[in-house]
Amino acid sequence: MHMALMQAEPRATAATAIAATAIAATAIAAAATAAVPAPEAAAAKVTAAAAEVAATATGEPAAAGRRGSHLEAHNVLRMLHGVQNLTWSSSLAAAAQDHAEQCAWEHSYRRDAGENMILGRFDTPQQIAQGTAMWYSEICNYDWNDPGYSDTTGHFTQVVWAATSRIGCGYKVCDSVEGAPFCTGRRCGVYTCQYQSPGNWLSTTQFVQNVRRPSAFPAQCKNK
Repeated sequence: MHMALMQAEPRATAATAIAATAIAATAIAAAATAAVPAPEAAAAKVTAAAAEVAATATGEPAAAGRRGSHLEAHNVLRMLHGVQNLTWSSSLAAAAQDHAEQCAWEHSYRRDAGENMILGRFDTPQQIAQGTAMWYSEICNYDWNDPGYSDTTGHFTQVVWAATSRIGCGYKVCDSVEGAPFCTGRRCGVYTCQYQSPGNWLSTTQFVQNVRRPSAFPAQCKNK
């Protein structure tokens, strides 16, 4: 098993997030046009879900809102691949938050959970959706004729991994991030999500079974 690590520099986050969101949005729009059950606007759906969770939660509405955002941002994309919705795991969220609190640009390397990481600012539902879209945008690099793990697609494959059923995420804005020179002397956010069952097992059979073609590809992708 290999956990992927996306080293996206914060100074490129805005432009890269916009491009990644466009890729995810065109896939969703294409699926909707093809009469596949999919939301009209992922960002709006994420925002609405976050607001609903926050309104009905007790204790920490801000944290509850982020929970809804993380779930919806993933599930709206997993829907395109015909795989089960993820549910929230408090234990995974606690572990992800603990890891983010380390302010270090490296994986936790848990053997019982997959993990995606990214650096940037992810304070709002829209920003969370953009971060998840950045992971998903790797779909354009995936070789459907030669299924398997690649450093350029590992975040995407974990996001849509069919056997994964639970997720928990954490976020910490750090004064600096160890192992990320481009964060030295500036405030960077560490956004981490952990997944069970973990994806990205180094097995072609596992990839064939768990990474399914979407109902519609983004127009930007050349690997349809």
